[in-house]
Amino acid sequence: MTIVSRAMKLVELAQADASETANLLGKYSDGNKVQPWAAESVASAIKQGLVQGADGKLMTDTDVSRAQTASMVKRLLTKAGLI
Repeated sequence: MTIVSRAMKLVELAQADASETANLLGKYSDGNKVQPWAAESVASAIKQGLVQGADGKLMTDTDVSRAQTASMVKRLLTKAGLI
């Protein structure tokens, strides 16, 4: 997520601020399990619709699959108007 967040900054997509971070992560039952160093990046990806989660969870205890990564990258490129 941190890499996706950095890419969002490069294409000037809005980032989540500190007050939004807790609110955005709080919408997911496992949002409190996101590590503090990654919280702003994950919240920013949620804010931009790059991350959607599944069944009300971010699934913080599982690895991100290639397909999920491809979906996030495609959403990022679409939002940035690059595709």
